[in-house]
Amino acid sequence: MTFLVDANVLSEPTKPRFEQRVIDWLAENDAEIVVDPVVVGEIWEGIVALDAGKKQRDLMQWFTELRACVRCLDWTLDTAIAWAELRDDVGVVVSPFLSKTPSSPPRRSSIVSLLPRAMSMISSGAACRC
Repeated sequence: MTFLVDANVLSEPTKPRFEQRVIDWLAENDAEIVVDPVVVGEIWEGIVALDAGKKQRDLMQWFTELRACVRCLDWTLDTAIAWAELRDDVGVVVSPFLSKTPSSPPRRSSIVSLLPRAMSMISSGAACRC
């Protein structure tokens, strides 16, 4: 099974008060983990935005190690379109100007209903080394 993880899970080992269960899960499932390259970019963005110092240096070292081993989804045109559709399905509004009906709450799909589409992106061979 392949697991698509977000920044909060991926960066758990860098937290001062990390959750050991998450660390254990990452270690147990290392070979099955993939990430969205946008998530990797967001992590790097956060690191470079820090003031120069020990914390930034430590995170840069961690990121260098992460970059050498993490598997990223291949960000193709088809992936971008599927990503946009998934975001729309869960009601993510990128800009208030793009909202279909600003006065109504966003539409929410069940995460379970979205999994087959997300997993088909992953199992179609769309995962690659960053």
